[in-house]
Amino acid sequence: MLKRLKLWLIVGLLGAAAAVFTQTVHAAIDFTVVVDSTGNTGIYTSVALDADGIPVISYFNQSDNTLKLADCQTPACTEFETRTVPNTGSVTGYTSLELDASGHPVITYWRSGSLGLAVCDDLICAAPTVRVVDDAGIVGANNALELNSAGNPVIAYESSSVPYKVKLAICSDPTCASRTIRELASGPDPYSFIALALDAADNVVVSYYDTGLDELQVATCSDPACTTPTVTTVDSNGDVGLYTSVAVTPYGTPAISYYDRTGENLKLAVCGTPTCSQRSLYVVDGSGDVGRDTSLTLDATGAPVIAYADTTNNALKLATCDSLFCSNPTIRTLDAGSDNRRFMSIVLDEKGSPVISYHDDDGDNLNLYRAYTPIVPNSDFDAPLTAWSLIANGGGDRQICLFEGCGVLLRGSGGTELIRTVLPVETLPAANWTLTLALGGYELPAGGAIGARLEFLQGDVPVAQSDCLVTQRGTFDTTTITCAAATAPADYDALRISVGWQGLDTGLLFLDAVDLSVTN
Repeated sequence: MLKRLKLWLIVGLLGAAAAVFTQTVHAAIDFTVVVDSTGNTGIYTSVALDADGIPVISYFNQSDNTLKLADCQTPACTEFETRTVPNTGSVTGYTSLELDASGHPVITYWRSGSLGLAVCDDLICAAPTVRVVDDAGIVGANNALELNSAGNPVIAYESSSVPYKVKLAICSDPTCASRTIRELASGPDPYSFIALALDAADNVVVSYYDTGLDELQVATCSDPACTTPTVTTVDSNGDVGLYTSVAVTPYGTPAISYYDRTGENLKLAVCGTPTCSQRSLYVVDGSGDVGRDTSLTLDATGAPVIAYADTTNNALKLATCDSLFCSNPTIRTLDAGSDNRRFMSIVLDEKGSPVISYHDDDGDNLNLYRAYTPIVPNSDFDAPLTAWSLIANGGGDRQICLFEGCGVLLRGSGGTELIRTVLPVETLPAANWTLTLALGGYELPAGGAIGARLEFLQGDVPVAQSDCLVTQRGTFDTTTITCAAATAPADYDALRISVGWQGLDTGLLFLDAVDLSVTN
């Protein structure tokens, strides 16, 4: 009702009305990109997105025992660079990546029986600060990294020396020059498939598989120093708890994806308390041998999104849950071949679309899947009116802001009034780009032209364009208008969007929002 009230207040004295604008579903193009094919590479992948939504990936190259880093140049990673992270020695696997507040990579890895940390001082990691975080015995496998609210690394990992342990390193500074080492669990059998998350108070949650008991366990901490961890058995029904991945729900409780080896299923544990003393267990996918190599994240509503392997069909699959309890998941196959897809790592972009790095056994490659959705800057015309230029020949054209939102009000003068933006995009030959507009009118006369123009630019030069004309006249509620799809030319690197009118002497046009989608 706030959108309705906003337009009533803008032109209420003139008798105009408005309707609530409902955001459209963003259509996207599915990409699978081979990022690195040099040797047997792309093992133990970990992906993060920088502030511009561009992927950065750490991974292990088994052919030369190196830690590698791929930084994409575009959101869909159609251009990228790969490099070996220097000064990290002979690496034996298990990488985990986070980006610090400056967008620089921080990477943990397994280094010849010790836990290594590389803290980069730039995006390309030309001269990282390298630490051996723990070398007491055989340690560092199955490592998982998070950065706490101070930007300091927190690392969960395995100790393979008897007695076996799940260990935690809590760094006191961004490069981990000093640290506190904790033991979360200890026993006669190895622990594996360790995953880590931090809650809003920097309290640690670690999920893992107990190989002796064949069960899923979780260790939780009630303070950031983890002085007294609590260990809870989450699932012991069969041989369960392999390939764990953990996140903290909006309620401060763990959610854990994992593989049920007995049932060959993908399962999800949703905890009802911070220690998981109460929980609900769900089979998310039971179609064939599915659920290895899980990677879990939560969308903006707190619903799980899980990437995982379908071993029966040699496929990468995605489960998108409809709620936290995943009662009706949407299951999709994203990539399939003649051999397995493994070592998944998932993150969601600004629009909630998945970005997944993984190893393709067909070619021993590092692959990246992305559902690319373009992002229109300031699409709701929020104040300040950044990213848009208001081109007006008449008086009274301006941004209007009331209550929770803003819009642009154009007043007829007989000339051209419009608002315009330019956004860099992926070059997608023959893709279909679709504009969606939300606008309303008051006493618009016949004649003139109202609508939008979508121009494909190469540099600053238009190489193709598509016009979208609005036929409504008179007074009408704020209406969602979907333009006909514009087919892209072969070469372009940006889009210019113009919305407005020309040749109307009187009346008011209220522009509420602009959206853009792309499909194959």
